[in-house]
Amino acid sequence: MKDKTLDTIYMQEALYLARKGEGMVSPNPMVGAVLVKDSRVIGKGYHERCGEAHAEINAIKSATESIDNATLYVTLEPCCHTNKKTPPCTEALKDLPLKRIVVGALDPNPEVAGKGVDYLRNQGFKVDVGVLANDCHELNAAFEKFIVEKKSYVHLKLAQTLDGKMVTSTGSSKWITDEDARKKVHELRFKYDAVVIGKETLINDNPSLTIRYGLDKGKVPWRIVIGDPAGLETHYNLFNDKYVSKTMMVFRKRKYSVTEEAKIKLLEERGVKFVPVLGEGNWLKPSEILTALASEKIGSILIEGGPTLLTQFIEAKEYDKLSIFIAPKVIGNGRSFFESDTENMEEALSLRNPRYEMINNQIIIEAEGLN
Repeated sequence: MKDKTLDTIYMQEALYLARKGEGMVSPNPMVGAVLVKDSRVIGKGYHERCGEAHAEINAIKSATESIDNATLYVTLEPCCHTNKKTPPCTEALKDLPLKRIVVGALDPNPEVAGKGVDYLRNQGFKVDVGVLANDCHELNAAFEKFIVEKKSYVHLKLAQTLDGKMVTSTGSSKWITDEDARKKVHELRFKYDAVVIGKETLINDNPSLTIRYGLDKGKVPWRIVIGDPAGLETHYNLFNDKYVSKTMMVFRKRKYSVTEEAKIKLLEERGVKFVPVLGEGNWLKPSEILTALASEKIGSILIEGGPTLLTQFIEAKEYDKLSIFIAPKVIGNGRSFFESDTENMEEALSLRNPRYEMINNQIIIEAEGLN
C-alpha cells in the first residue's frame, strides 16, 4: 500500500510537469517525468516544445546524482517509433541502470500502443502501468482524439448576455464581457493549435485572433476561417497583418470565376493558406472540417464563431468542450448561440459535468458538452 501511495504522489508530480508543455507541444502529447531514488526526487522534466527532447530524456539529463537503481515515473508510455523528429525514448532508456519504470497510461498511438512497454520489459526492466491512468489520459484528450479519430479536438467558446444573446438585432457584439474576462479568452487561445471563426464573423468583426496581454510566449495559433472565399474583400486584418502566413481558409472546392481566382491567388501570394475540401453540396459538414484540419496537423481548435457556426457543430455533435462567458447584461432582441428549434422541454440539451468560475461580475461555465 505504501508503494502504491508513493507511486501516486510521484505520478502527480509528473502530471504537474506535463501541463507545463500545454500549448507548445502539439501535435505531440504533453508528457512529464520524474526520477526517484531512495524516496528522493533526483531529476524531473517535461516535453517542452514539439521537435525537442521528450520528458524522459529531460528528466535524466537533469539528474543531480547517479541514476543507479532509480525509478522513472512517466505519464505516457515511452515512444518506440522512428518516423518522427526525435529518436525513440525506448532506445535511450534501454541501457540505463534503472530499477523500475512506472507508466501512467499506454500511448493511444497505433504505432506505439503497448509496444514501448513490451520493448522495455524485454530489455529486463520492471515496468508497471496504470498509475493515475485516467488523469494521464484526460491530460491528453486532444492528442488522443487527433491520433485515433484523425480529427481535431474542438472547444466551443462564446460570450452571451444574461438573456442568452450573443449579438444585438443589428449585429453588434463588442463587448459583452469586460477586459478581465477577455484576457481569459487569450489564455484559452494559447492552449490550442488554431482559433476558428466563420466567414460571417470575419466580415462583421474583422478580428485579429492573436494571443495578446503578453500571454503568447512567441506562439501564433493558426487563424482559420470556415467559408467560401468568393466575394471576400482583401482588407481584413487576417489577410494583411504580419501573421498572414498563419491564416487559413477552409471551404468546399468548386469552380471559380476568373476574378475570384485572381483574388485567391493574390491572398495566396500574401501567405494565406487555402484548404479546399472535396465533397457534395455547398456547405461543409463539421466532420469534414475536422478531418481536413487534422490532415494539416492541427490537433485542437478553439471555435469563436457566431451562432451559425456554433449551431452547426452542436447539432452535428462534433465538439468536445464548451465555455460560456455570461455577463450581467440584457439586450432583448438578438441572436443566441444555439439556433435550433426545440419543441418540448424534455428535448432540451443539458450541460455535461459543468464547472463554474467568476471573473468580476461575470460567470464562466465550462462543460464537456451538451446532452
